[in-house]
Amino acid sequence: MLWSGDRAWRQAGERRMLCGLQLPGPNNQQALFKGKVADLDQSKVWPAGTCLAIDSNTNQPVDVPVDCTAPHAMEVTGTVNLAEKFPNALPAEPEQDAYIKDNCTRMTDAYLAPVKLRTTTLTLIYPTLSLSSWSAGSREVACSIGATLGNGAGPRW
Repeated sequence: MLWSGDRAWRQAGERRMLCGLQLPGPNNQQALFKGKVADLDQSKVWPAGTCLAIDSNTNQPVDVPVDCTAPHAMEVTGTVNLAEKFPNALPAEPEQDAYIKDNCTRMTDAYLAPVKLRTTTLTLIYPTLSLSSWSAGSREVACSIGATLGNGAGPRW
């Protein structure tokens, strides 16, 4: 939500507010998009090879792309489109999980080639879609890989 500020609200009687959506992008810039948000796929996905930041205080992933030479939580290896297999309705979580895991494993093996994911200590990371995300138009999920810090404090790559 954007508003003109406390001073304009109190002193000038300004009562306009603008509502919108933002998604953090690289270098502390907002990700750009064109068109109406309602007409766009709402999925948070990135191109293969994109590295996502890690919060240095919590060691948790942050959905902000960073240079892969900087500390990061995970590296994107591909994108799975659930609508290709489930065009009509959101599948149950076990069906999503099986479909996403199979596709993410295949994409990650291709990304890491000639190394296979199962021969590494890396962890395959992917979400499933909630009903609210599906209803908003999300159909894709990002496949990523990461490694634990060694102290069990979450992924780091």
